[in-house]
Amino acid sequence: MHRFIKIILVLFPLQGVAQPQIDVVFPQPDQALKQSDSHFIYGNVQPANAKFWINDKSVSLYKKVAFMDFMPVTSGKFVFHCKAVANGDTASYSLPVSISKQIQLPADSLAIDFASIQPNAVLILIPGDELVVSLRATPGCKAQFRIEGMNDWYPLISENDQSDFYSGSLFVAAQQEDPPATNGDDIGVFQITESEAIVNSKIEIQLQNSERDLLSHVFGKISFLPAPINRVVELLPEITILRTEPESKRNPYLPRGIKLLITGKKGELWRVALDEKESGWLEDGAFAWLPKDTKIPQSGLSSIHIEKTTGYTRMIFPLQMKLPFHVEEKRGSSELCLTIWGAQPYSGSMIDTGNDEIIRDISWSDSETGSMRFVIKLNLRQNWGYDAQYEGTSLQLDIRHPPALISNSSPLKGRLILLDPGHHPDEGAIGPTRLEERDINWRIAQKLKKMLQQKGATVVLTRSEQNGTSIQGRVQMIEMVKPDVAISIHNNSLPEGFNPYRGRGTTAYYYHPHSYRLTQALHRNLTKDLRLPSQGVRFADLAICRPTNTPVALVEPAFMVIPRQEYLLGTDRFQTSVAKSLRRGLEQFFRESR
Repeated sequence: MHRFIKIILVLFPLQGVAQPQIDVVFPQPDQALKQSDSHFIYGNVQPANAKFWINDKSVSLYKKVAFMDFMPVTSGKFVFHCKAVANGDTASYSLPVSISKQIQLPADSLAIDFASIQPNAVLILIPGDELVVSLRATPGCKAQFRIEGMNDWYPLISENDQSDFYSGSLFVAAQQEDPPATNGDDIGVFQITESEAIVNSKIEIQLQNSERDLLSHVFGKISFLPAPINRVVELLPEITILRTEPESKRNPYLPRGIKLLITGKKGELWRVALDEKESGWLEDGAFAWLPKDTKIPQSGLSSIHIEKTTGYTRMIFPLQMKLPFHVEEKRGSSELCLTIWGAQPYSGSMIDTGNDEIIRDISWSDSETGSMRFVIKLNLRQNWGYDAQYEGTSLQLDIRHPPALISNSSPLKGRLILLDPGHHPDEGAIGPTRLEERDINWRIAQKLKKMLQQKGATVVLTRSEQNGTSIQGRVQMIEMVKPDVAISIHNNSLPEGFNPYRGRGTTAYYYHPHSYRLTQALHRNLTKDLRLPSQGVRFADLAICRPTNTPVALVEPAFMVIPRQEYLLGTDRFQTSVAKSLRRGLEQFFRESR
């Protein structure tokens, strides 16, 4: 006889065995990403023994936690399907995003990519200006444009029969007997006279294919004036950036109260005539219109005075009114070039350097177009900065003296050094394990501060660990403290669509040429010690690098978003290596700049 025993088996989850978890840091759900055939995705996975896939592709986990991959995508709605498997469990996570797509233009019918049409802003043009019209449209068709109120059509030319990009231009010229010759690239010349002024007219585009089908589109708002607007305005902000070209790299920074002559407009930018040949551009809202009878800003200049102040040699240019000016440098040179637009020399103008030990020579020239240019040669191996500002209507150029040498054996002793731990209150870049850049920047700054103080330097920080400040506040601190040098400490991120595997490593940035040697010394020591790929010393128009009164560098030792580099940045050893490299770079700079 067989006896049966009934057994009931109850399964309980094993204690201490973690279920898989997926944390995607970038991109965010439903984020709109720019048009690209591939995008990166990064984050972290738990537990340490998990296996991980994205869209059925096996993805490795750095230190068994962090991941980053550069994956092919398709335009429109796209989904990253993530899956993690560990301890017999599976976690799935679907991340939808939106990939911008370029409009596909059919070859068998007429079509225009309306988002590509240029110009896309209000234009006010005067004689001497060029109107450029461009767009993407069906390849192989005939394209032309004209201005509302005018009969002439002007061709739009594509690079070849397969190209879908068309462009053409015309010049606005004053009336003359013979039109100016073109160089073969210019599409047409339109001669405007006072009776032919065009105000708030639209631009019409017309396409025609081999079947003679027509497609027309009207857009924009444009005015041709027979003469410049010629209205004087006065700058309102404390500091205004005057763009010497709409996309210029280096631009004059002008103080409140400067008067300028407006002559035309392109979109949100108003054109300023600095003299008969040079012009600049102001953003809308940066100025107030003055009465129509306000005279064009001009002033005579009879002499230049030179005097010494604490730590500076001051050059004084007495003017009758505030005029726009610009100080320029050349990398590798200790010269300063000062241009004052609207200044004219009185007879007998003279300059006496007064045997100043900083200024070796001053030369000047005036142009027939209405400006004066001064070339100031300095007895310096390294330009340590300058300040240019108005005291009343006198322009003062303060040229900084080199910091005093306290000790031959210790180049940092007695130096005043400002450190800017980048970011806060914003987090900055966030790494795959959600390490925040602002915290890493702070830790590096603290280690560097201690090292510099041990060498006899005085160190000032732009923020505390808990309380941040704005970019404007950091810039103002540099201008007020007037340190011997300033370093802004950051760590890098990546723009959308960039390949994270292409030599991402150490970068350093400067703006003014007198900051180049400092930036180069810091970068040289970082790349030598950290042994990450070098992305070079780069020029960049960054707000923190714009102060003129001291050498300023912004350093990016590593990339927060790359798993291996984020891991390194989170270690005390790597942070100490970064701080030591920066200290050595500072020592090298001060030693070589005497």
